[in-house]
Amino acid sequence: MADQARSLTTTEMQHEILVRYSDMNDDNNDGGLRWFAEIGQYEQKLYDKGDYMKNIASALVSAQRNYSPALKTNTNPHFRSKYADLAACVEAVVDALNESGIALMQRCHECDNGVIVETVFIHESGEMLDAGRLHVPASKADPQGYGSALTYARRYSLMAACGIAPEDDDGNAAARPARPAGAQPPPPEEMCFSAIADHMAAINGAATLDELKSAYGAAFKAAKAANDADALGQFDAAKEIRKAALSEPAAT
Repeated sequence: MADQARSLTTTEMQHEILVRYSDMNDDNNDGGLRWFAEIGQYEQKLYDKGDYMKNIASALVSAQRNYSPALKTNTNPHFRSKYADLAACVEAVVDALNESGIALMQRCHECDNGVIVETVFIHESGEMLDAGRLHVPASKADPQGYGSALTYARRYSLMAACGIAPEDDDGNAAARPARPAGAQPPPPEEMCFSAIADHMAAINGAATLDELKSAYGAAFKAAKAANDADALGQFDAAKEIRKAALSEPAAT
């Protein structure tokens, strides 16, 4: 059995896993668990040789060379500022990924107070790479609130996984007058992912109501300065969730 496992390609190996897994409920099947153990040993050998994830790693490098800009073509009605929506972010990367043999998938996981999204890359060889889970609380407990959180989570999860950032449309940027020497640059029109994550961590990690007030105040100020209504909505939702948790009476 071990010799058979070592001779399989990655795709054939994964197919065989599915076949054996489907037979696990068969009373006559006594090799399923041994097969999984042998596959684990096989994958460890690939890892030790440097072949583990070799195909998808090479393909991702090739795809990244051909990513397009995620252009800010939509207008935020609250602040009248430009931003790159989910469609623009997908459009920036999906063709390059597909041409390199990679399918893009975004999994959703169950969550009581918002959404959890996980961006996954699937290579035609059968190799997969996930970019970790991103949790975004819903601003309202209704379909609109959850839908907004899902779109927001998918957009930022995708940008983080692909290493892209929104850019100004070339035509709009070219039409702007030159900034006078010494003038301050305009404020950003959207907070970066890492800044949002830092503020969310501070809000969610507040141990007292005073700490929560301070953390939310900093997040609110940053979102206003960046004219980012989406980020502000996520901070508001996270604040209310944390406030409710801190206000609950301690269990006796």
